[in-house]
Amino acid sequence: MIHLNGKIRRILAVTAALVLCLAPAFAQDAEPLTLKKAVALALEHNQDLRMAQNSVKSAEITVKQDKDDFLPSLYASSSWSASADRTDSTEDDTFQSLNAAISTNLNLFNGYGDQASLEKSRYSLSAEENTRNRTMQSVIYNTMEAFFQAYTAREKIKVAENNLEDNARQLDEIQAFYDAGSKPVTDLYQQKAQTSSAQLDLLTAQRDYSVNKIQLMEAIGMPASANFEIAPPSLSRDLLPTGVTTEEALNQALAQRPDIQSQSETISAAQASIRENKAGFLPSLDLTGEVGTNYSSGSDLGFQDQFWNQSMDARVGLSLSIPIFDRNITRNNVAKARISLNNAELALEKIKRQVEVEIGQAVADYQTAEKKVQVTRDQLEYATQALDSSSQRYTVGASTLTELTQARTTFVEAQYDQIEAEVNLRIQAMALAFYSGTLDAKDMSAED
Repeated sequence: MIHLNGKIRRILAVTAALVLCLAPAFAQDAEPLTLKKAVALALEHNQDLRMAQNSVKSAEITVKQDKDDFLPSLYASSSWSASADRTDSTEDDTFQSLNAAISTNLNLFNGYGDQASLEKSRYSLSAEENTRNRTMQSVIYNTMEAFFQAYTAREKIKVAENNLEDNARQLDEIQAFYDAGSKPVTDLYQQKAQTSSAQLDLLTAQRDYSVNKIQLMEAIGMPASANFEIAPPSLSRDLLPTGVTTEEALNQALAQRPDIQSQSETISAAQASIRENKAGFLPSLDLTGEVGTNYSSGSDLGFQDQFWNQSMDARVGLSLSIPIFDRNITRNNVAKARISLNNAELALEKIKRQVEVEIGQAVADYQTAEKKVQVTRDQLEYATQALDSSSQRYTVGASTLTELTQARTTFVEAQYDQIEAEVNLRIQAMALAFYSGTLDAKDMSAED
């Protein structure tokens, strides 16, 4: 059991009070937030993803509208009028008339423009769906990265707490040695300064954790005031990729990346747009029909006889329109559509070059992260042994407090490095999956 003097107890009490002030999320009623739950919340609340889903819905409406363009149109019209006949000066008769008609129009041929328009809208819908899928992958990746960063900050708090506790215990021991006359007062003051520094490190770690939780809420798309605690994720290496090569990852990215697929669909839509605009060079043929009737109060016949019997007529016809000169509107629209196609092809080429760079960096970062994990584990083992040795040597007077302090600092830094390396390996694995286009929310089930 650790026994602390009154001053050290006051230091720890002040530290605890400041920690609570800086991080209200440490309240007892804070809910645990798992990695899987964080991703699920992000897929539900993230604003970028919701806007991407709205774009898909809008594209679906456009496809439906282009399908409806193949249907005939149907209109109903009617008109009423009143007039006065004063040909006979002795009478002032007012006549009323009513006309009604139902007309329809069906396009039979328009240069295949309607087919091209429907094809374009379908490609555009597919492009929006792939854009949404890529946005979903971005949301998953950003949320997971923010979650692991918050988890790292949480683990560093534990290291800082243990470091403060060790320094406080060391200060208690030095105080006892000083009281017994076996240690100089300089060691006492030096250890007090070191304990205060450890206290500041704890406050800084707590602040970093609070900031990282806010950034996580931003990635999820929820208010920053949410009260939660990070639940430790699984750090098992069983699901991490092994033997990754740049060529393999690049081929996978070129085949599966939703943004590449989206741009390919955009190119197809641009090609259909050219065909749609070329339809303006060809004639169009419409089938028209109309059924109409009328009624006039000036007739001797009644409304029933006139409106439903005598005045009823029907007409069916064909309307052919041949373009001769449209002020070069069609020609200019085709030229602009070809420019749009060229821009879409250039954009796809640019994305592929960007993918090559991203994959190359992601593979290199992952391979480096793998090696760094083992290096930091070795460093931590050596730092632990060095601290134990320095502590024993200082106790028997074989080394100085400065040497012990340096050994403890190296030990704490090694703990920080080891935590960061373990988490960074997972982040780089996620980055590799993201840039390869294989990151999926379903993969989270094995992480919790």
